[in-house]
Amino acid sequence: MVALVTLGFVFTAAKIPTLTDEAQVTAQVKKELDQAIKDGYFDKVKKDFNLQGEFIFRITVEKTGLIRNVYVVSSDAEDVKQTNALKDQVTKFKFKFKVPKGKFIKAEYTFNF
Repeated sequence: MVALVTLGFVFTAAKIPTLTDEAQVTAQVKKELDQAIKDGYFDKVKKDFNLQGEFIFRITVEKTGLIRNVYVVSSDAEDVKQTNALKDQVTKFKFKFKVPKGKFIKAEYTFNF
């Protein structure tokens, strides 16, 4: 019984923060994607598609950190397949925050490889 109480406490203590404005979301998107790069989340796509240069994406976040849309603002890619591969990998990412129900918040992020 003690273990269940402890598990319940840990579950409620790990509440996902709700971010309500574009500045908060932009800062958190940068923080989480910077960390994902350090953790190797993009290493496979970077290697498989020989990604080099700058890629600027506008990311729309919804609900519980899901990515609704990724718009390519600009790209140094030599081939559209490179940009699409990175875009697909970004789309699979899930942020550790949520936005208010029914609201979509956009943030720009620049990848440099």
